[in-house]
Amino acid sequence: MLEIRALEVTYGPVQAVCGIDVDVNRVDWSRVIDRKKSFTDPVPAQTEESLSKKGIELIRGLARFIANDETKGFGSAAGFEGLRNLATGSLVGIPTPFVLLLAVSLVMWIVLHRSVYGRYLYAVGRNEEAARYSGINSRRIINSAYVISGALAGIAGVVFAFYTNSISPSSHGNFFELYGIAAAVLGGCSLRGGEGSIVGILAGT
Repeated sequence: MLEIRALEVTYGPVQAVCGIDVDVNRVDWSRVIDRKKSFTDPVPAQTEESLSKKGIELIRGLARFIANDETKGFGSAAGFEGLRNLATGSLVGIPTPFVLLLAVSLVMWIVLHRSVYGRYLYAVGRNEEAARYSGINSRRIINSAYVISGALAGIAGVVFAFYTNSISPSSHGNFFELYGIAAAVLGGCSLRGGEGSIVGILAGT
């Protein structure tokens, strides 16, 4: 997200939601649907910082709501043996989470450095207005970057949930967004956007 000058501060809460909601059959979604009006009510104009904080509170609150504000455990992880093996297993002596990290990094390296989308992403991060004048749909690029970031946070949340074998909705993933930002900055990403590499982020991690 630093490539487009956006800090995804909801990373930790997203992990909490995805970790808790691995088994959708355990969730009474009617309780969420009954409250849909509260999520669709108009939101007054707020500063970007305030909206980020509200996003954290909303997603963290959703995690607590789904889990009834209780710590959830997976026990023997019956029915989720594959995810358990992904989180705690090993491949030729290498932990599978590390193998997954390398696989995702390879895919994202190709996306960022060997695709038109990656060039657009860097361009929008460097100067959104100039990118828009050059014919790039800046809004679509930014939105897609958030989607990719959220999806990767969800994958990480599921893996981390099975690694720890329990989830506390009030604290799971706390400050993980700061760890991600620190790894990116140490790896050479610019807080101003438009600079950085996957290899550098791996080194920063």
